[in-house]
Amino acid sequence: MQTKQWLLVAVSSATSAMLTLLTVSLFITPKYSLGLVEAACNGDCTNADAIQIAAQLGRLDIVSLCLGLLGIAIAFGGIITFFAIKEKASIEAKRAAEDATNR
Repeated sequence: MQTKQWLLVAVSSATSAMLTLLTVSLFITPKYSLGLVEAACNGDCTNADAIQIAAQLGRLDIVSLCLGLLGIAIAFGGIITFFAIKEKASIEAKRAAEDATNR
């Protein structure tokens, strides 16, 4: 594939992942309020930490989803970058070889 095609695939994949994350955060996760957080603490939030409250409210699922999508995007971007650099190096090597033989 050409570099422009790889770039198009990378941009469309990243856009799709961001739209999925936005859809999940806007329409699927419930709205949280201070009353809901206090209810999750059973009235005593003095000893509760953020991880415990997030686990009780189901927010850790969203954090895990975000980190997973970020990891996939970074891995996919690394693969695309590898092939783009490989293609550019191949083109440059061919050009250098042709220049050396024409002298």
